[in-house]
Amino acid sequence: MRYKLYREHKYISCAVNDVVRLIAKTDFTSLTETEKVTKALQGLWAVLAWHSQYEDEILHPMLSQKGVYSYAQLEADHLENKQKIIAIDNLLIAITESSNAEDQIEFGCQLYLRFRKFSAENLEHLDLEEVLLLPEFHRFYSDSELRDAEFEVYKSMSIEHMIHAIKTMFSYMNRQDRFVILNDIKICDAVRFAALWQAIQIDIEPAERADLAHKLS
Repeated sequence: MRYKLYREHKYISCAVNDVVRLIAKTDFTSLTETEKVTKALQGLWAVLAWHSQYEDEILHPMLSQKGVYSYAQLEADHLENKQKIIAIDNLLIAITESSNAEDQIEFGCQLYLRFRKFSAENLEHLDLEEVLLLPEFHRFYSDSELRDAEFEVYKSMSIEHMIHAIKTMFSYMNRQDRFVILNDIKICDAVRFAALWQAIQIDIEPAERADLAHKLS
Protein backbone atom coordinates (compact mmCIF):
# COMPACT_ATOMS: atom_id res chain seq x y z
CA MET A 1 0.00 0.00 0.00
CA ARG A 2 1.32 3.44 -0.97
CA TYR A 3 2.00 6.19 1.54
CA LYS A 4 -1.13 8.21 2.28
CA LEU A 5 -1.19 11.96 2.44
CA TYR A 6 -4.27 13.70 3.85
CA ARG A 7 -4.83 11.44 6.88
CA GLU A 8 -5.77 14.60 8.80
CA HIS A 9 -8.88 14.89 6.61
CA LYS A 10 -10.58 12.38 8.90
CA TYR A 11 -10.28 14.85 11.74
CA ILE A 12 -11.10 17.94 9.66
CA SER A 13 -14.32 16.51 8.21
CA CYS A 14 -15.52 15.43 11.65
CA ALA A 15 -14.51 18.73 13.26
CA VAL A 16 -16.55 20.68 10.70
CA ASN A 17 -19.50 18.36 11.24
CA ASP A 18 -19.24 18.82 15.00
CA VAL A 19 -19.67 22.57 14.49
CA VAL A 20 -22.67 21.99 12.20
CA ARG A 21 -24.29 20.02 15.02
CA LEU A 22 -23.39 22.69 17.57
CA ILE A 23 -24.91 25.48 15.49
CA ALA A 24 -28.02 23.39 14.80
CA LYS A 25 -28.86 23.11 18.51
CA THR A 26 -27.76 26.58 19.63
CA ASP A 27 -30.23 29.07 21.11
CA PHE A 28 -28.90 32.30 19.63
CA THR A 29 -30.92 34.40 22.05
CA SER A 30 -28.49 33.13 24.70
CA LEU A 31 -25.17 34.97 24.83
CA THR A 32 -23.55 32.01 26.60
CA GLU A 33 -24.57 29.55 23.88
CA THR A 34 -23.64 31.97 21.10
CA GLU A 35 -20.18 32.42 22.62
CA LYS A 36 -19.69 28.63 22.43
CA VAL A 37 -20.29 28.81 18.67
CA THR A 38 -17.91 31.76 18.34
CA LYS A 39 -15.17 29.87 20.18
CA ALA A 40 -15.74 26.69 18.14
CA LEU A 41 -15.57 28.60 14.86
CA GLN A 42 -12.41 30.46 15.85
CA GLY A 43 -10.71 27.15 16.60
CA LEU A 44 -11.94 25.62 13.35
CA TRP A 45 -10.83 28.60 11.25
CA ALA A 46 -7.33 28.29 12.73
CA VAL A 47 -7.15 24.60 11.82
CA LEU A 48 -8.39 25.18 8.27
CA ALA A 49 -5.97 28.08 7.73
CA TRP A 50 -3.03 25.98 8.94
CA HIS A 51 -4.08 23.05 6.76
CA SER A 52 -4.59 25.17 3.64
CA GLN A 53 -1.22 26.83 4.11
CA TYR A 54 0.48 23.41 4.28
CA GLU A 55 -1.20 22.31 1.05
CA ASP A 56 -0.57 25.59 -0.82
CA GLU A 57 3.04 26.02 0.27
CA ILE A 58 4.32 22.44 0.49
CA LEU A 59 2.12 19.98 -1.41
CA HIS A 60 0.98 21.94 -4.44
CA PRO A 61 4.48 23.14 -5.42
CA MET A 62 5.51 19.48 -5.54
CA LEU A 63 2.91 18.91 -8.27
CA SER A 64 3.74 22.08 -10.18
CA GLN A 65 7.38 20.95 -10.30
CA LYS A 66 6.14 17.94 -12.29
CA GLY A 67 3.99 20.02 -14.62
CA VAL A 68 0.76 19.03 -12.89
CA TYR A 69 -1.69 21.85 -12.15
CA SER A 70 -4.87 19.93 -11.32
CA TYR A 71 -4.72 21.50 -7.86
CA ALA A 72 -5.54 24.97 -9.25
CA GLN A 73 -9.26 24.90 -8.49
CA LEU A 74 -8.62 23.45 -5.05
CA GLU A 75 -6.19 26.27 -4.30
CA ALA A 76 -8.82 28.73 -5.53
CA ASP A 77 -11.24 27.11 -3.06
CA HIS A 78 -8.88 28.05 -0.25
CA LEU A 79 -9.09 31.71 -1.31
CA GLU A 80 -12.88 31.55 -1.67
CA ASN A 81 -13.14 30.06 1.81
CA LYS A 82 -11.72 33.27 3.25
CA GLN A 83 -14.73 35.17 1.91
CA LYS A 84 -17.14 32.50 3.12
CA ILE A 85 -15.59 32.69 6.58
CA ILE A 86 -16.02 36.47 6.65
CA ALA A 87 -19.71 36.09 5.75
CA ILE A 88 -20.23 33.50 8.51
CA ASP A 89 -18.39 35.64 11.06
CA ASN A 90 -20.50 38.66 10.06
CA LEU A 91 -23.67 36.73 10.88
CA LEU A 92 -22.26 35.95 14.31
CA ILE A 93 -21.47 39.62 14.81
CA ALA A 94 -25.04 40.52 13.82
CA ILE A 95 -26.37 38.06 16.39
CA THR A 96 -24.22 39.34 19.23
CA GLU A 97 -24.87 43.01 18.42
CA SER A 98 -28.64 42.60 18.18
CA SER A 99 -30.90 43.02 21.20
CA ASN A 100 -33.94 41.71 19.34
CA ALA A 101 -34.63 38.02 20.01
CA GLU A 102 -36.51 37.47 16.74
CA ASP A 103 -33.60 38.92 14.76
CA GLN A 104 -31.14 36.77 16.68
CA ILE A 105 -33.17 33.66 15.86
CA GLU A 106 -33.40 34.62 12.18
CA PHE A 107 -29.68 35.37 11.93
CA GLY A 108 -29.03 32.04 13.67
CA CYS A 109 -31.08 30.21 11.02
CA GLN A 110 -29.11 31.96 8.28
CA LEU A 111 -25.86 31.06 10.03
CA TYR A 112 -26.85 27.41 10.21
CA LEU A 113 -27.76 27.26 6.51
CA ARG A 114 -24.61 29.07 5.42
CA PHE A 115 -22.33 26.92 7.54
CA ARG A 116 -24.11 23.70 6.53
CA LYS A 117 -23.40 24.59 2.90
CA PHE A 118 -19.80 25.39 3.82
CA SER A 119 -19.57 21.93 5.39
CA ALA A 120 -20.94 20.19 2.30
CA GLU A 121 -18.56 22.09 0.00
CA ASN A 122 -15.65 21.29 2.30
CA LEU A 123 -16.42 17.56 2.05
CA GLU A 124 -16.33 17.79 -1.76
CA HIS A 125 -13.05 19.67 -1.53
CA LEU A 126 -11.44 17.04 0.71
CA ASP A 127 -12.70 14.26 -1.54
CA LEU A 128 -11.18 15.84 -4.65
CA GLU A 129 -7.82 16.19 -2.93
CA GLU A 130 -7.74 12.49 -2.11
CA VAL A 131 -9.31 11.22 -5.36
CA LEU A 132 -7.72 13.66 -7.82
CA LEU A 133 -4.43 14.80 -6.31
CA LEU A 134 -3.23 11.82 -4.29
CA PRO A 135 -2.85 9.58 -7.39
CA GLU A 136 -0.70 12.31 -8.96
CA PHE A 137 1.56 12.36 -5.90
CA HIS A 138 1.85 8.59 -6.16
CA ARG A 139 2.65 8.83 -9.88
CA PHE A 140 5.55 11.23 -9.45
CA TYR A 141 6.91 10.69 -5.94
CA SER A 142 8.19 7.80 -3.88
CA ASP A 143 6.77 6.98 -0.47
CA SER A 144 9.95 8.31 1.10
CA GLU A 145 9.58 11.65 -0.68
CA LEU A 146 5.95 11.96 0.39
CA ARG A 147 6.91 11.18 3.97
CA ASP A 148 9.52 13.93 3.81
CA ALA A 149 6.75 16.37 2.83
CA GLU A 150 4.81 15.39 5.93
CA PHE A 151 7.95 15.88 8.00
CA GLU A 152 7.85 19.57 7.09
CA VAL A 153 4.66 19.86 9.14
CA TYR A 154 6.15 18.20 12.20
CA LYS A 155 9.30 20.33 11.99
CA SER A 156 7.20 23.50 12.01
CA MET A 157 5.29 22.56 15.18
CA SER A 158 6.27 23.27 18.76
CA ILE A 159 6.06 20.26 21.06
CA GLU A 160 3.06 21.85 22.80
CA HIS A 161 1.26 22.32 19.48
CA MET A 162 2.14 18.79 18.44
CA ILE A 163 0.81 17.24 21.65
CA HIS A 164 -2.44 19.19 21.38
CA ALA A 165 -2.88 18.35 17.67
CA ILE A 166 -2.17 14.64 18.09
CA LYS A 167 -4.46 14.29 21.11
CA THR A 168 -7.23 16.02 19.19
CA MET A 169 -6.83 14.13 15.91
CA PHE A 170 -6.28 10.65 17.30
CA SER A 171 -9.86 10.27 18.54
CA TYR A 172 -11.00 10.55 14.90
CA MET A 173 -8.51 8.02 13.51
CA ASN A 174 -8.02 4.27 13.51
CA ARG A 175 -5.05 2.46 15.02
CA GLN A 176 -3.27 2.14 11.65
CA ASP A 177 -3.38 5.92 11.19
CA ARG A 178 -2.13 6.47 14.72
CA PHE A 179 0.83 4.14 14.18
CA VAL A 180 1.84 5.75 10.88
CA ILE A 181 1.75 9.26 12.33
CA LEU A 182 3.66 8.33 15.48
CA ASN A 183 6.23 6.38 13.49
CA ASP A 184 6.69 9.32 11.12
CA ILE A 185 7.25 11.68 14.04
CA LYS A 186 9.76 9.28 15.57
CA ILE A 187 11.72 9.10 12.31
CA CYS A 188 11.50 12.86 11.87
CA ASP A 189 12.54 13.85 15.40
CA ALA A 190 13.21 11.19 18.01
CA VAL A 191 13.59 13.71 20.84
CA ARG A 192 10.22 15.34 20.27
CA PHE A 193 8.66 11.92 19.70
CA ALA A 194 9.79 10.85 23.18
CA ALA A 195 8.12 13.91 24.73
CA LEU A 196 4.99 13.39 22.64
CA TRP A 197 4.70 9.71 23.55
CA GLN A 198 5.11 10.50 27.22
CA ALA A 199 2.25 13.01 27.00
CA ILE A 200 -0.29 11.05 24.94
CA GLN A 201 0.15 7.39 25.83
CA ILE A 202 -2.19 7.61 28.84
CA ASP A 203 -5.03 8.48 26.44
CA ILE A 204 -4.54 5.35 24.31
CA GLU A 205 -6.41 2.15 25.11
CA PRO A 206 -4.05 -0.24 27.01
CA ALA A 207 -3.91 -3.03 24.40
CA GLU A 208 -3.20 -0.60 21.57
CA ARG A 209 -0.73 1.30 23.73
CA ALA A 210 1.25 -1.89 24.35
CA ASP A 211 1.17 -2.76 20.64
CA LEU A 212 2.35 0.73 19.68
CA ALA A 213 5.10 0.67 22.28
CA HIS A 214 6.36 -2.61 20.84
CA LYS A 215 6.21 -1.42 17.21
CA LEU A 216 7.80 1.93 17.99
CA SER A 217 10.61 0.58 20.16
